[in-house]
Amino acid sequence: MASQMVLFFVSLGSYQVGVRGGIVKFSRLLMMFVTRGVGFVSGHG
Repeated sequence: MASQMVLFFVSLGSYQVGVRGGIVKFSRLLMMFVTRGVGFVSGHG
C-alpha cells in the first residue's frame, strides 16, 4: 500500500514537471513567433 502511494506521488511529480516543461517550451515558441511576426510586419509595413 505504501509503495503504491510513493509510486503515485512520483508519477504525479514527474507529470507536473513534464507539464511545466511543456508550458515553458510552448511559451518560448510563442515568443519566437511573436517577435518574428512583429519584425515581419514592421519590416514590410
